[in-house]
Amino acid sequence: MKPLTEVLRDFNEARDMYDNLQLKLVADQSEILRRLSVVNSHLAEHRIEAHTKWLSVQYNSIAKSQSGKDREADMSCKELYQIRHIMTAVKLLMDSVRSTISTHRE
Repeated sequence: MKPLTEVLRDFNEARDMYDNLQLKLVADQSEILRRLSVVNSHLAEHRIEAHTKWLSVQYNSIAKSQSGKDREADMSCKELYQIRHIMTAVKLLMDSVRSTISTHRE
């Protein structure tokens, strides 16, 4: 699995490319969309790994209440929250790129 720091670097590069790109360059936008799709795929792998860790901590917790078990798992697996929010940002950017591509097709 690709390290999360590299995945985030790839996301930032794609975002910067899109930010500095002329809107009429559809082929370049398609490349950015491809890169974002790959980033999203890598993030999904990390989310699965983090969620598995979260479930393990939650299941093995000695807390007496369900909310206590959940809190312990949340504290042990902070990356799950971060990955979920990054994935949301990636999906929103992908939607924006798709919209731009669809309005500039000839």
